[in-house]
Amino acid sequence: MSGNAKFKWFLLAPILVVLLVVVASPVISWAGKLEDAQEMVLVIIFYF
Repeated sequence: MSGNAKFKWFLLAPILVVLLVVVASPVISWAGKLEDAQEMVLVIIFYF
């Protein structure tokens, strides 16, 4: 691997990590909200 290719990976890896974190954060948040909504629906169903 040439020095130029190593330099590209050196820059590309942190960018990919940041993109993964930026994309994963809202998805995890939405998943938590979905789980909370499902629990509320189950509580309402079993309450009535």
